[in-house]
Amino acid sequence: MTNEWSIHIELAHTAPTVSDDQVDTMLEALASHGAAVSVGPKALGVQFFLQAPTPARALNGGLRIVLAAARAADIPTTRITDVGIQAWSDFLRKLDMPNIPELVGVAEVAILLNVSKQRASVLAHYRDFPRPIAELASGPIWKKAAILRHVGQWPRKPGRPARQLAPA
Repeated sequence: MTNEWSIHIELAHTAPTVSDDQVDTMLEALASHGAAVSVGPKALGVQFFLQAPTPARALNGGLRIVLAAARAADIPTTRITDVGIQAWSDFLRKLDMPNIPELVGVAEVAILLNVSKQRASVLAHYRDFPRPIAELASGPIWKKAAILRHVGQWPRKPGRPARQLAPA
């Protein structure tokens, strides 16, 4: 039985630069595998599709295919720095997942904390409050997950503190 696999392989290279022509040559060599190639100053990443009966056979075949494509493109590789393999169905499922975290502003923080927006703004300046991931013209924004973690640990004391009476 043949299964479908998504494979990622990263290789270290010693080329001073990798040209667009070299990348095109690699893509042509990998055309039947729906490959995507990314190039950095010292690394080359390839994400592609392969059919094989087992993950081990897919990975071994994938390594041979990618190394041959790098040789065809005249890109000198020195070692494998990263590999990953997953069932094609898992790859597709992950593609459907959002890759941007759920974000919240002051209004949403106020709702999550069950306080006013003004109080949320004050609480946001406390040392133990999660740091915003960005400051926009409209105000700070946080990852919702960070705020929810904070809510679970927040020792809330509703109401005003009791007034201290001076001794008579």
